[in-house]
Amino acid sequence: MKTNILIYVMLSLLAVCSMSCSNHSTERVKFTDIDKSSQDLKTNSTDEDSCLLPKVRLSEFAKYQSFDEFSMSGIGDPNKQPFVYIKESKDSILLVASYDTAQVYVYQYGERINRWVSYKEYDMDKKDIGVLKEENVHPARSFLRICGNDTIIEYECDYIFDLVVKYLFIKTPHKCIRISLLSSDFEDKKDLTQSILLFVRRYNADKSIIDEGTGKYRYQKRYVNEYTFSEDGNSFRYKCNDIDDELVFPKTSLGYFGTQPGFDKCE
Repeated sequence: MKTNILIYVMLSLLAVCSMSCSNHSTERVKFTDIDKSSQDLKTNSTDEDSCLLPKVRLSEFAKYQSFDEFSMSGIGDPNKQPFVYIKESKDSILLVASYDTAQVYVYQYGERINRWVSYKEYDMDKKDIGVLKEENVHPARSFLRICGNDTIIEYECDYIFDLVVKYLFIKTPHKCIRISLLSSDFEDKKDLTQSILLFVRRYNADKSIIDEGTGKYRYQKRYVNEYTFSEDGNSFRYKCNDIDDELVFPKTSLGYFGTQPGFDKCE
């Protein structure tokens, strides 16, 4: 799996080099794009290019040991470090991890899609393949996450100069499907969350949609890896059913929530 990722990224970088004389510029997902597409999500942002985090008083938050994104609820008494602070309302959930109280995770409820949606940007990739933020213009990676119906759907974008490498994760309590997307997938930001949910429904009904469409480059195609989830006393594990590969995530007091997002925190 890691070899496939390396090959894909190297080919992507070659494609970027071949486009170096073009005027193409990377367009990233914006939280306001998500807000406009869903039409029923709310944002505190007044800047079209950013989402301002809300000011919080932790004294108004409840404390839990962890947070279950499958049921969207706090779990356990906070007996160990780290733990989480949670504040819930009808259409939003604010979450703060005790190890970094400057970061606020915001989940907003979309009535039209009947899901909870969150969006977060990251400056640097912690994996061996380093993806650096480009002159404070783009994040290295972003995750649009859609939670509900005992499923977590994650749309990951990795920004490499003028290229965006995209993945889709479909996570349930017992397995994970990871789809490497085409560069042309979800280019239209209108109704983005709806488009992602429709793609997942179509994929669940007919796996052959993976072969539909073409990317911007000849070598591009979608490919799928399916993982079975398990855990032991010290770790969470994803065993790939397609190739001989296993991803291991260290277990902390935050439980499964501490392994999110994507596959970023595997050893």
